[in-house]
Amino acid sequence: WLFKRTKKGRILVSSAGVILGAVFLLLALLTPVEERTTFFILMALTALFMPFSSPNVLSTIFDITLPEVRSTAQAIEYFIENSGAALAPIIAGAIALATTKQTAILSISVSTWVLCFFLYLGALFFVDGDIKTLRAQMAARADAERTKAKA
Repeated sequence: WLFKRTKKGRILVSSAGVILGAVFLLLALLTPVEERTTFFILMALTALFMPFSSPNVLSTIFDITLPEVRSTAQAIEYFIENSGAALAPIIAGAIALATTKQTAILSISVSTWVLCFFLYLGALFFVDGDIKTLRAQMAARADAERTKAKA
């Protein structure tokens, strides 16, 4: 719906989901152990908002990438995503050795999503131009095919 109003719509939805999820995750992880219901509600809100990002990221990648390299772009995105998931326990362990386990889990969990939010904000500056460039390239290809078909 938002993408129909602005080309930045998908990134705006992703940004909102990530930052809201990060806030609810932070609040959930800071909730005292005795307050199980509060923790459950905050984690449910986290689980509601954080997935907003994933389908919109892939759609945005496809919106700015030529068809013949879309699978490569998707593979790079998944590689970066999985590299972060693989390195997080190592980094959390190093932080836990220097501080506490709570600090390690809190800092890794929340800082990752906050970093993601800032990357989305950066993408907001470029996505309009990238979509226009791709559409111009695809229109030029279509014109070339039409010309070839007429000849």
